[in-house]
Amino acid sequence: MDGLGWYGSTEEGTLTIQAGGSLTASTGVVLGQGGPAKLILDGGKLDVTANSGYFYVGHYNDGYFQMNSGTATVYTLWLTISTGKGHVQVNGGTLTIQNWMPMSSTGTVEVTGNGKIVIPWVDLNWMIATYQPWIDSGQINAQIGYQEGIGGYLYAVPEPMTMSLLAIGAIALIRRK
Repeated sequence: MDGLGWYGSTEEGTLTIQAGGSLTASTGVVLGQGGPAKLILDGGKLDVTANSGYFYVGHYNDGYFQMNSGTATVYTLWLTISTGKGHVQVNGGTLTIQNWMPMSSTGTVEVTGNGKIVIPWVDLNWMIATYQPWIDSGQINAQIGYQEGIGGYLYAVPEPMTMSLLAIGAIALIRRK
């Protein structure tokens, strides 16, 4: 499909990978090369790891990766490499980044629902040093976590209502004792 990353394309495009579907790239995927592009992962599988595969979201034009469910594994996720803007929204499923996720000042990441971005080789200190400044600036809307055997990850910020209900439940348990 033109617009989704074939060099020289000038059209915009959208590609949706649904449950049971998959996309495996032998070298890389570029969203926003010659025109704005959107890739939606809706229950399928995305694999951009062969040959240290690159996944550019926002190159010369705007790129958008929306993950509602499924699994995606990329070697390096680049956000906004040139003049475009890149946005990654992980609403569900797991996006695993084998290398890391460099960003420019116009790239954005949002993790909602049960979505998770995992970077398996890093520790908590590396996650905080690398991603906390982007969280503080608002470029990343997520929280940092770490679990032995999984590595560092970004997950959804709990909504205020959820936090309020948890607090009420904790108070009720304390009073009960």
